[in-house]
Amino acid sequence: MPFSKNVKILFATAAVFLLCQIPVFSDSSDAASDTVLITEVHPKDEYFVLSNGASFDVDLKGFRITDGEGILTVIRSLTIPSGGSLTFTGRDSPEHAIAYTDTRLSRSGNLLLADSGDELQLYDGDAQIDSVCWGKSKGTEGWLGEPAPCSSGYYLLRRDCADSDSSEDWKQTKFGWTKLDVPDSGFYAKIHPFSFPESRGEPILAALSSAESRIDICIYLLSSPDIISILCKKLSEGVSVRVLVEGSPLGTDISKEVSLMKTLSDSGGHVRLINHQDSENVRYLYVHSKYAVIDNSSVIITSENWTTGNIGDSGNRGWGAIAVSTGLAGYFERVFDNDFSMEWGDVEEFDFLYPNARPFGELPECGTYENASTWYEASVVPVFSPDDSFAAMHGLIDGAEERVFAEQMDLAASLSSRSGDTPIAWMNAAAERGADSRLVLDTSQSDGEEHEKVVSEVSSSTSVKAVGISGREEFQLVHNKGVICDDKVWIGSVNWTANSFYRNRESAVIIESKEISDYFAELFLRDFGVNYYTLEETGLELKMERVGTSKGDVLVLSVNGPDGAEYEWDLGNGTIRTGFLNRTLFRLPGPGTYTVTVSIAGTDYSCSATYTVDGDENGYLAHLTSDYIFAAVSVLAAGIAVAILHRRERPAARGNLYR
Repeated sequence: MPFSKNVKILFATAAVFLLCQIPVFSDSSDAASDTVLITEVHPKDEYFVLSNGASFDVDLKGFRITDGEGILTVIRSLTIPSGGSLTFTGRDSPEHAIAYTDTRLSRSGNLLLADSGDELQLYDGDAQIDSVCWGKSKGTEGWLGEPAPCSSGYYLLRRDCADSDSSEDWKQTKFGWTKLDVPDSGFYAKIHPFSFPESRGEPILAALSSAESRIDICIYLLSSPDIISILCKKLSEGVSVRVLVEGSPLGTDISKEVSLMKTLSDSGGHVRLINHQDSENVRYLYVHSKYAVIDNSSVIITSENWTTGNIGDSGNRGWGAIAVSTGLAGYFERVFDNDFSMEWGDVEEFDFLYPNARPFGELPECGTYENASTWYEASVVPVFSPDDSFAAMHGLIDGAEERVFAEQMDLAASLSSRSGDTPIAWMNAAAERGADSRLVLDTSQSDGEEHEKVVSEVSSSTSVKAVGISGREEFQLVHNKGVICDDKVWIGSVNWTANSFYRNRESAVIIESKEISDYFAELFLRDFGVNYYTLEETGLELKMERVGTSKGDVLVLSVNGPDGAEYEWDLGNGTIRTGFLNRTLFRLPGPGTYTVTVSIAGTDYSCSATYTVDGDENGYLAHLTSDYIFAAVSVLAAGIAVAILHRRERPAARGNLYR
């Protein structure tokens, strides 16, 4: 049976790639068994790879490999050079792969790699030197723990030089996925942090406007006319523009995006779509990244798509950064080139897919955008899904000692358990080490009720302080995927779901900088807001303000309790009020001393304050006394009372006291 298209592509184009993946094993011993390991297993295409990570060549004569049902034995000289690899296959193959029928091999039984699950054992004579199990395998001699996961259409690749004979050594991958080495210290960069919606996306516009030679963009949604206007202007100035967009975004009308891409293409931009149709060659479930590389010297990375709302004044809550670093830009450029390539069968030219598309109408005029003035120096580590984002997130949170702040749009039920290998379990472990662990989760989407349940379960069963947000005055949706761990911050597109970690193309960076981490921590704590957790930390505090109006003085009472809780106000003059606002106001009574008490229904939280009124029938506030009041504030502007009365309030999320 001939090799599949993917396998032919691999052998024809990826010899160098395979060599780059060979682990470097210890060569402290001259024994071949210390140097040769199984490094790839392809059940679907029936082949496996042996690699030699030592500093000397190894002759495989006398080696054998078995799946328990068949055996291949090397009976003649067959050498793997230092740093090299050999591919063994049970199917027709190019000349540089070794078929099971090769005369240098002896074959007995039926060696056949089962897609659903199997195992391989490698022997040097009678000594077993390596083993691997996957799928539904029952295990084999020398293997520890559960088999390595390997879904249909994937193959197994050894992670690095570690050899624990367990699933920790292996990852499932696909043809066309990347696996690039990152320096241990990351890349040095100058960073400008920003947020949505406060920035209105202007740092993105400024960075794109500064391009002199090249702009490459990989993004899930690009529907901002302002962005396209700048890109068209850059094209007219001789700047190269390449754009890779997701061809089938979930539940999204892309008609506007198609017309904008048509305008960009007509202006000379090179536009391609990925995942434009169902195909067995699809590498990623979705390309969900949101990044750009400019002049091979800087990177834009965001949690937000570049839509009209986000590049404007009605954006979601999200984080972003501009990173100036040739090393980081070069890394992102290699990933972009890999994904932009059409050799894998899942990428197509926009003009081929939409030959009759109509261009967008008149684009807005390009504004003048100044580059940011605030920059910080930092170390930056790039992270990509499905390459290594899950392991990177685990390592980031595991290293936290002081704080773990996570603000997430999505958290899958399978990853919200307090036990096992989940972000919540990692956060809880950090909390038990003494770190301040807090989670903000969006509850405004169709899965809002499920997220409310997650918030309730996390709050009641872990040491993580979890709150749900169903929108704020500043933004409608928490679309962020940001994490702060001590002095490191994660910015990017990776949701806390299995698809996002393992199946999508996602992009992120881990920035190590106290200043930048503190910048985003301040935003996070503002979003975390006032709630029952903050009451536990500070207690309930009652404040008073006297507001002068044309009809007499008004006393304004407020407490630091959460919106959405039910408050009972005993005004001390025989009046009792209840409501869901953490503030109230009333005209001052006649002369006398009064005690105001406020309590939160269903809790033990309450506090009191005393005030004295002297003077005529309109009342004059003489002084305030209370353990919870630090100073009286006199405000004589009558309009303030009206502003308080008419301030916009949002209803609480259903069943969620941790808003």
